[in-house]
Amino acid sequence: MIIFFDYIFYRIAQINIRKDFNFDGRAVIAVSLLQAFFIQIFLSVLLVCFFAKQDILANSKLLCVLAGIIFILLIYLNYKRYNGKYEIYQVKWGNENIYIRIFKGVVVILCYILIPISLFILSRYLHK
Repeated sequence: MIIFFDYIFYRIAQINIRKDFNFDGRAVIAVSLLQAFFIQIFLSVLLVCFFAKQDILANSKLLCVLAGIIFILLIYLNYKRYNGKYEIYQVKWGNENIYIRIFKGVVVILCYILIPISLFILSRYLHK
């Protein structure tokens, strides 16, 4: 799974390198957002399995604060991990076959689309 996030960082940093010199920040935030979505889905499923809907809804503000803290922590950890590593990933994935690159790009885009949709479905379940 770490390689998946490394690849996402590389591709987003590669897009942003054309726009400005400081491309690590945007890519770090994008990777952190996707990781936060994964964690939120996992925790949401656990909460739904072990707690009543009323208990979850009663503590929703606390859960939002916890999600924010986790997101900020992920940004910090990912910044430490990825700061200055674009060139390493450029060597690793820079000469990728165009068809493999398109396929992996579609997978990355699908992750950014399907994960928020699944969170929306989970939230609809809680508010029924």
